[in-house]
Amino acid sequence: MKHTIFDLERKKPGTFAAVACVKRVAVCAALLPAIGVTFSSCNKNDEPPSEVNLPIIRQYLPVTVQFAADDAEWKKNIKGWANRKVIVNNLEELPEDPIGFSAAYKGVNYNDYTLLITYSVEDWDIETYDNRFYRDNVEKTYNWTIGLGTSTPPSDSPEQLYFTRYAILVKKLPQDATLNIWFSHRALNWDWNE
Repeated sequence: MKHTIFDLERKKPGTFAAVACVKRVAVCAALLPAIGVTFSSCNKNDEPPSEVNLPIIRQYLPVTVQFAADDAEWKKNIKGWANRKVIVNNLEELPEDPIGFSAAYKGVNYNDYTLLITYSVEDWDIETYDNRFYRDNVEKTYNWTIGLGTSTPPSDSPEQLYFTRYAILVKKLPQDATLNIWFSHRALNWDWNE
């Protein structure tokens, strides 16, 4: 003869607490998925995500000019270019920078695309490079993150400096777009024991 939990509860003294515990666990296990769905859906409110990755149509390789840290002429040429950001929506907005632009920049279809450019002066050589472009829906800004990696050890008095131009091509941005540019630096395989 088979017994159910209810039969054990009635026939064997002392099993009531164990049976009640099993019943509670079974009820909780049945309700837990429903509670989880209810609470996880409460926070959505049909809001858009705070950040949306946007496509990069073309990534241009960084163009770097290496020069001696004591080269006064190059320092004069690049004065005011470091950290400058340029949003190019037509060919006339392409700046006349100290490096110059090839046909790859001048042949862009500016009716459909926007060219984003920025510059930096560093005391190390770039060895790895990646980009991310996204829209911040909270701040209502476009954001370009440039990830750079180097194995050049840091120096308090560098002998060489590097002037670099970075550029990406994206879908046409609105004329009143706000652009933030972020740099992320990574150290590659530095031997700190030397």
